[in-house]
Amino acid sequence: MTKAHYHLYAFLRRALPPSVQESLGGSRLMEPLRSYLLRPDGQTRMEMGEIAWEDLRFTFCAPYRKFQNARERGVENTLCRLARSVLRPGDTAVDVGANYGFVTLVLAHSVSPGGRVFSFEIDRDIAATLTGTIAANGLESVVHLTCRGAGPRSGQALVAVDDVVEAAPGAPVRFLKIDTDGADYGVLQGATRLLDAFHPTVVIEMHENPGAIYELLRAHGYSWFASIDGRPLEPGDWPANLIAATAPVAIPPKGAFLARATAAG
Repeated sequence: MTKAHYHLYAFLRRALPPSVQESLGGSRLMEPLRSYLLRPDGQTRMEMGEIAWEDLRFTFCAPYRKFQNARERGVENTLCRLARSVLRPGDTAVDVGANYGFVTLVLAHSVSPGGRVFSFEIDRDIAATLTGTIAANGLESVVHLTCRGAGPRSGQALVAVDDVVEAAPGAPVRFLKIDTDGADYGVLQGATRLLDAFHPTVVIEMHENPGAIYELLRAHGYSWFASIDGRPLEPGDWPANLIAATAPVAIPPKGAFLARATAAG
């Protein structure tokens, strides 16, 4: 995106109320303007730059609108704060459905130095972008990216999380995030050895097969369940995203890590 495109788009985002932005974003009449700003040559415009999130600073690359949202609001903020509270340097974390890698980058900084992140992204174009982002942050030795989908078993099309993590043994897995737009139960089936061995804190999307996901986690020793905002789970009243652990976990409030870093510095 050119500087002119950027300044016009940024001005409109500041000047227009959110309700107006939402209305214009779905308007067919505004499609020419959206194309001019976001796809001036017919291709989705990518943006790479520095993101400031809590106490972290890292380079991020994504389609322009996703990048701006990440820079202004963050991505999966509650999930990321939970992960930061669970992980320590030297730990291992798993991110299934990494997309452009915001969560992967937060996990990588949380386990560094000495830790590892196993990320999975089935879309090859997105995975190629994430590969560049990992390199731009100097995290090649931390993030191990698998450009395949994860599933209940390894085969021609899919790979089981257990098989990938066990092929590179190291520190215990403390955190597992699964967000694959519907294939989440199959991914969890392919990570049961990891669940039994380490009982990591799990955050998993629940749009499909929520009852099966819940019962599988219970069968592998999980006893504490909550929605992503920390509300205790009521079986049958399934949240969009589930937190599962073997003991209660606390989700730090917004700004907690920045305040801690400021006090320490």
